[in-house]
This record gives sequence, C-alpha cells and structure tokens, in this order.
Amino acid sequence: MNIYPRHIICVLHKVDTPVREISSQFSGFDYDVDFSQDVADPRMMSSFIASADRITPSISTKDWQAIEAHSAVSYILSTRITPENAIAVSGKTLALAAALLQAGAFAVKGESSGIAHGRTYWLELDNLASRSLESALIRAWVRYPISDDCFFYSVGMHLLGMPDVEIDGIGISEVDALNVISGFMHFLLIDRPRNLDAGHTFHTRPDSARFQLSRARCTRYEADDFFHNPYGYWRLCAVA
Repeated sequence: MNIYPRHIICVLHKVDTPVREISSQFSGFDYDVDFSQDVADPRMMSSFIASADRITPSISTKDWQAIEAHSAVSYILSTRITPENAIAVSGKTLALAAALLQAGAFAVKGESSGIAHGRTYWLELDNLASRSLESALIRAWVRYPISDDCFFYSVGMHLLGMPDVEIDGIGISEVDALNVISGFMHFLLIDRPRNLDAGHTFHTRPDSARFQLSRARCTRYEADDFFHNPYGYWRLCAVA
C-alpha cells in the first residue's frame, strides 16, 4: 500500500523566533515537538552543505554564517499529499517557509527531497509563485539532476503529485540531462497531458534529441523513506 508523502521542513533559528506560533497559523501543518530542539545541532552545517541546490546556488556567505550561529532547530510537517491537493499543499509550504524567514528564521531545508536554498532565493520563489506557481514549486522542492551508475534523475516530484523523472545516462551530459528533465517536469505540471503513455516520445525543441517514455517503479528508496515516490518514474531513453 502506498504511503502518501508529506513536506517536512527543517528550520534553523534563534530560540525566541516564533516558529511554532507562525506554523500554527497555517492550517494542515504540525510542529514536531519530538524532534525540534532549543539547542544548536552541530550536524546542520554539513546537512545544509549536502542539500544545497546546485541548479541555482543561492546560499550566501551571510546565510552560512547564520546557519553556523543557529541556537534552535524546528521541524514542521505538512498534511499528507495526494495528487489532488499536491500543488495547494506545496504552495502553502513555500508560503510558510517565506513567513518563517521573514519572521527572523535563519535557514530552511526541505527534508522530503533534501533541498536547501538561501534566504533571499526562498523569498524570491514565494514571490514567483504568484506569477508562475508550477515553476516556483519545481525550483523550490525538486532536486535534480542526481546521478547513479545508469541514470540522471530527480527527487521531489512526489511532493507535487507526480512521478519523478529519470533519463538514461549513456551518451548524455549532465547539462543536457538537466535541461531535458526540467523541460519534462514543466511539461507534466503545466501542460497536464491526459493521455501520456509508455512508447510516446518527448523533446524540448523541434530540432533537439527525442526521448522515448516508459514507466518504472521507485526502488531507490524504501516506501517509508522521505524521498520515496509512490507514483514511480517517467523514464526517458534517447531515440537513435
């Protein structure tokens, strides 16, 4: 049985920052009293380094200094995400992150896809959401391209109610994989194709390489892992 995902955000702040009070103003979110703590966590610097977004690097020297100086850590959990409520919940989670930063929090990390941005970029994404919601949510919550021995792939589309994307890594550069994955994710969220199926092809431009689609289960992560995508993957393989 599928376990529906949820956003879990890690917030670094000072002890007197009203994180719990602000999160209570957003319906559907729970403050995790078991794992939140009013002391610094020495693991946070390495955790944020590992999670820093590589597509749009945005954690500044000032952000790193603030991360180092934190004196409290809070975890906030969203309601469970379904394909029907995913965009609304992910948009509200982005708004919550922005509200916490505006109230004095130092840093925010999305634990459910392992992604962290700098303070200014989080606020820019919240502003972008009013004009281009899907694009803002992809940038906010989806980490890519991650690579293994065979594929470049994304983590985080489960938070948007969609399969993640993986592309056969043979004969394709990381930059090209980035562009194809990004293009396909935007296609899924913005165009909302109704009849997309295995065997169909996708390309980002009329003169660019074509990729044939197939479906794959998510076996990289266990069903109870934050990164597990119950909707699986769209797999893209280059057409000769």
